[in-house]
Amino acid sequence: MRRLLATTTLALTFVAVSACGQKDEEKKDAAAKTADKGANDKAADDKAAADGKAADDGKAADDGKAAEPAAADGGAQDEATKQAAPAAVSNLVDMVPEGAKIMVRIDLPGLTGSSFYTQQAKMLEAGPLGANFAAAAACNLGPATWKQAVLGVDPEVDEAVLIGMAATGIGKKENLECIATKYKEHDPTASWTIEEQDGRVVVSIDGGEATAYAAGEDMLVVAGKAWNDAVKQRVAGEGQAAASGSLKDALALATEGEHVVFAGLATADMNKPPLTGAKYFGGSLSGNDGLSVQATVVFGDAAAAKTASDAINAQFQGFKGMAASFGVPKGIVDSVKIEAKDANMELSVKATTSELEEVGKVAAGMMGGMPPM
Repeated sequence: MRRLLATTTLALTFVAVSACGQKDEEKKDAAAKTADKGANDKAADDKAAADGKAADDGKAADDGKAAEPAAADGGAQDEATKQAAPAAVSNLVDMVPEGAKIMVRIDLPGLTGSSFYTQQAKMLEAGPLGANFAAAAACNLGPATWKQAVLGVDPEVDEAVLIGMAATGIGKKENLECIATKYKEHDPTASWTIEEQDGRVVVSIDGGEATAYAAGEDMLVVAGKAWNDAVKQRVAGEGQAAASGSLKDALALATEGEHVVFAGLATADMNKPPLTGAKYFGGSLSGNDGLSVQATVVFGDAAAAKTASDAINAQFQGFKGMAASFGVPKGIVDSVKIEAKDANMELSVKATTSELEEVGKVAAGMMGGMPPM
């Protein structure tokens, strides 16, 4: 499990962290290339339209000559695209199998482009993760490739975890081999076996402690040992997805379009005072203009929801008097809302960019100058 989490963290960091480190010059160059391509494509389209009649007149003669090169190119293309069989399930969220009690979905482009993430960029670059900038580019997995990340887990079952990533090229064998090489540089004792099974790239990590399946060229799912069979079934389009099963109602509580969406069932560890009677929860996180979090806990009973809300509010009132001594700005404290609505309890908190900077400075001082995580 330790290596499963470390492996996935490294892979995610390759891209997510490098999104912060992309230099302005590189962004400008990319924009310029895109603009040039658009102009060239338009010119080509205009020329094609003007020459359309001539092209039609010569089509019969040209078709016979073009047939052989086209066939040769097609053969090479077939060989090149044999890297990863397409998944029967195209939605990354639906890769999480039934049995998951918690799910987190991350919009990587949105999150890494948010003011909150930008604020954390310097801290990330200065830390040990900064070395992953070059590794991401070396493995063809730069920031422009990332689309989404998903975590599914059953915290009550050891190694029942799935971590999925959608990114351009993440399922290609050569890119996975590159990631394996980079990870072995990080941990020389790591054992990776990369092979093709039924036309799909499969990576066995540490003798099966975790297994990664390429679900097409642009999707990779990593399963802990306890969920290996269930995830393999989901990749093949078999079995049940948690998103349409046990977590369906919890996911419906989250606000769509936010940078991070989370949902879960109330486990035994959670279902105790002050949350006795909780059934499930869901919420979201946005990194725009600082950081805001909202969550809803469903009790199914109005009395239980009010009891929980009153108890948590009482605890929070006790903390409010000490918040200033811990360096928590008044604006953050005042933004906290905990209230019962029918059979639910709703919670929310917001911190502006400037408030987060203030918290960061205080935390850094408490930690002897070390930037806060």
